[in-house]
Amino acid sequence: MNFYYQQLFSFSEIDEYVSNGSAIQADMGGLLLGPSHNDGGIYFLYKYPDGYRLMGEVEGYEYIVKRNVARMNQQKINDLNQYDLHKTPSFTKYEIPQGVTIIDSRLKENLTLKAKLLLFNDAEGGFAIINKYSTKVSLKKIELLNQSNINANLLFDTSKIDNSQNQNIIRKLFMFLKNLK
Repeated sequence: MNFYYQQLFSFSEIDEYVSNGSAIQADMGGLLLGPSHNDGGIYFLYKYPDGYRLMGEVEGYEYIVKRNVARMNQQKINDLNQYDLHKTPSFTKYEIPQGVTIIDSRLKENLTLKAKLLLFNDAEGGFAIINKYSTKVSLKKIELLNQSNINANLLFDTSKIDNSQNQNIIRKLFMFLKNLK
């Protein structure tokens, strides 16, 4: 099957892909495992009212930063995502540190797909893709950044949390910012 930009997949088609293990949610971001662009890449789709649409292709060892973090940290992401600075003549796989969020798009066997389809539940997109060379150089920083909003968003509305939670959030945010230096 040939795929093309903006191709529409019905909800029932996506349900079938999910049920047979050929599609996974990617909204929370993470390090991608799967084929390179040269080997077919990894397609990602956005959810629309009438189904999912194919919006692009990413590759293994790139990092997807979830939307709300990407929107709040555009300059930091630009600083980390320096393809020309980090590119090497050939890319070598590396050992992934423990604790890194993984989006494993590798398929055991599928005749029509090279990798699992990545599903995003919002047509607006807005997530960030860090190239594989910059990801290799800054993986720990990128992972910290991607996880930062779990508690950081609560800082904007502290009326719903008690003081001990607030102190814990501030402590984690401080540690996160300290690690970005």
